[in-house]
Amino acid sequence: NVICIMNETFSDLRVLGQLSTNQDYMPFTRSLTKNTIKGNLYMPVTGAGTSNSEFEFLTGNTMAFLAAGSNAYELYIKSQLPSLAYTLAAQNYSRTALHVYYRTSWQRDVNYPLLGFERYDSIESFIDNDAIDEYRNGNKSFSDFEDAVNEQYPGENVLLRRFVSDRFDYKLLEQMYEERDPSKPFFIFNVTMQNHGSYDSAYENFDQKIKLTSTEEYYPAANRYLSLIYESDQAFKELVEYFSNVDEPTIICMFGDHQPNIETEFVESLLGSDISDLSTEDNQKRFVTPFVIWANYNIEEGYVDKMSANYLSTLLLQVADLKTTKYNDYLSALYRYVP
Repeated sequence: NVICIMNETFSDLRVLGQLSTNQDYMPFTRSLTKNTIKGNLYMPVTGAGTSNSEFEFLTGNTMAFLAAGSNAYELYIKSQLPSLAYTLAAQNYSRTALHVYYRTSWQRDVNYPLLGFERYDSIESFIDNDAIDEYRNGNKSFSDFEDAVNEQYPGENVLLRRFVSDRFDYKLLEQMYEERDPSKPFFIFNVTMQNHGSYDSAYENFDQKIKLTSTEEYYPAANRYLSLIYESDQAFKELVEYFSNVDEPTIICMFGDHQPNIETEFVESLLGSDISDLSTEDNQKRFVTPFVIWANYNIEEGYVDKMSANYLSTLLLQVADLKTTKYNDYLSALYRYVP
């Protein structure tokens, strides 16, 4: 089974510079070593632009040669496009996409079938649609929407702040695995939503556990963001523990789509310079997110210092010992020269 998770705004801000907190904000991810490959993924966007990261991972194509500031999902996918889903379809995999936000965001409802997915579940698949429509149209407040969700899922803590939590997202993923067609290996591409910006407001349903201790300045958005990353890390721990107890060989690839849009002053303090004055090398640090490939069976451990997002799905296929396309083989060769 192949499980791919693009975790919304999941990043380790230590790539920007030295920082310390009252406790580690991703202890489980850092602790993973056995049957694990980890590394630094260089994304095409920072602060926003989720779907361009998704496009690079799924297709192996880079945004580098598309118009600056453009969005691939909105402008360039007009017909079937070779992708990881099609590569796995040729190897008899079922192909599910799960995104715990609105079905039409970034035109995923149009693009996922063109990218080879046969099933697409969104927030509309599991939350009462009348409650969603009333909230989206401004007829009901978030508090009313939260009440409706809690009534539908009592005691489940579906929402963290105003987005679906990673914990609930992964429960859905596990349920889909349990209900899978057992005659086919299982492939899912899951886009989470928990850590989406902004980080300006406190919420009663969010107990912030992480605080910066490396600066006397108070950066509420950074503290809130790091607290969300801690929650993501703990949810990922529970997911890995679940699949540790699954007999079928299963590989999980989890990565962040981009860094957060938090206080510019804090980011500049880590980088040691104004963003406008950064060298190319230092500016690239703002595009780095972590990736993890973990398996519930024996794989060779490793660390990848630098890899662009469009190479990651090729690496995943190689680690899983699955068949690759000639384009995957080309990307693998290109990586040696332009990582």
